[in-house]
Amino acid sequence: MKRDVTAHLSESDAELFRNNFMGVERDPLVVAAVAALVHVRDEVAWGILPEWCVPELWAAYGAQIAAAVSGNYNRLPLYRETLAAAE
Repeated sequence: MKRDVTAHLSESDAELFRNNFMGVERDPLVVAAVAALVHVRDEVAWGILPEWCVPELWAAYGAQIAAAVSGNYNRLPLYRETLAAAE
């Protein structure tokens, strides 16, 4: 996870993330957001949710994770737009 996340960050931000990963992975809001994304992934795999909605779901739930990590929920729309454009 650290490798995948830091691949999208500047070197200074990546270092900050690596140095604070334990705090991030134990933060209740981050854990809840990641758990929600994992559950959505499972629902797609089980055929409950259709494949065509995956990009929007990933962007929406990814934005929730980014907001939880950053603590800045005002940036939620920006995070979602950025992730949606990264497809």
